[in-house]
Amino acid sequence: MNIPNRCPSCSGLLLATELCCSDCKTTINGSFELPVFALLSAEDEKFLKIFLSARGSIKEVERQLNISYPTVKARLDALIGKLGLGGPQAGAKKNRMDIIGRLERGEINAQETIAQLEALEASPSEDGGDKPGRALHIRVCEGGTSEPKVNVSIPLDWAIFMAPFIESKIGAKLAEAGHPLDTVKLQEAIEAKKPMKIVDAQNNGDRIEIYIE
Repeated sequence: MNIPNRCPSCSGLLLATELCCSDCKTTINGSFELPVFALLSAEDEKFLKIFLSARGSIKEVERQLNISYPTVKARLDALIGKLGLGGPQAGAKKNRMDIIGRLERGEINAQETIAQLEALEASPSEDGGDKPGRALHIRVCEGGTSEPKVNVSIPLDWAIFMAPFIESKIGAKLAEAGHPLDTVKLQEAIEAKKPMKIVDAQNNGDRIEIYIE
């Protein structure tokens, strides 16, 4: 909106004290709070416009801004918070995103990420709930063995944030086996939170399974 909203002297919120009609120039004096959208930065306003023009499609926002899925989710959560629409789980979401952000920056590896997210999940929730939910399971068996080389279970509440990591690591192996990973199907399955088999691919004795239960 390009409206100053902070005092240059003390950084306090500014109020409008006079409104003027653009046609007849009638003025109204008073003390009027600026609309909440006027408090957004130019960057936040641009993000909101793109999100709305994309009709809420995170994949389309990803494409237009050339940023990852977790980054879109993080910016959306931050924007919701700035607009005063955050729910009781906002703090937990921020903590999850901080951990995923560290993974994206290479500060921690996948195993450390999972351990930290599991520790966060094990702590008491802000709404007092502590109910286990469905999880995204990833199993990779190599050389025809039944003992998995990779056997990971990721709670669905934060599996969506790890989708790009899953795509980059597991997707490459699936592509080698001639079974390209359908990333849209993966993300839609995680968001649907329903039990389903997403991937069951075999090649030269190797087997990759991705499923929700």
